[in-house]
Amino acid sequence: MSADRHTAEIFAAAWQRTTGAGITLRRRQRLYRLGELHPPRPLPPGRARGVTDQDHELLARWDEECCAAVGEPTGRGGHAWAQNRIRRGDVLLRETEQGEPAAMPAGPRRSSDRCGSWESTPPRPCAAGAVRAPSRPS
Repeated sequence: MSADRHTAEIFAAAWQRTTGAGITLRRRQRLYRLGELHPPRPLPPGRARGVTDQDHELLARWDEECCAAVGEPTGRGGHAWAQNRIRRGDVLLRETEQGEPAAMPAGPRRSSDRCGSWESTPPRPCAAGAVRAPSRPS
C-alpha cells in the first residue's frame, strides 16, 4: 500500500492481526515540491523527439532495466508500459548529436487532480529512476 507512515503502520498492524500474514516494507517515498526550476546552461548537445512505434523495444527494455535497478517490481511489463506511453504521447527520447538515444524524458499522466513534473530516465545505469529538477522536501 502507499500511504503516509503513520497510516501505513496502523493498516499493516491491523492487516497482520486479521490475516496472520507477514508484513514487509519494500520502499519509502517522499513527496517533493518544486521550488525553482533552473534549466541546465549550456543545454546538453543533441535534441529531443517524440517516440514512435519503432521505439517500443527500446522503451520497454529501459523501463524494465530501470525498475530492476531501483528494486521496483517489473511485473507490470515494460512492453505494456511502452505501448501505453507511446499511445499517450508523453515520452520523449533525448538523442545525441549523432542520433543515438541517450535519455527518456517522460511526463506525468494527464490528470485534473494532480500536477506532475517531467522526469528524465537515463538508459544505463538507471540513476535511481530519474533525474529531477532541484526540489525541496514538502
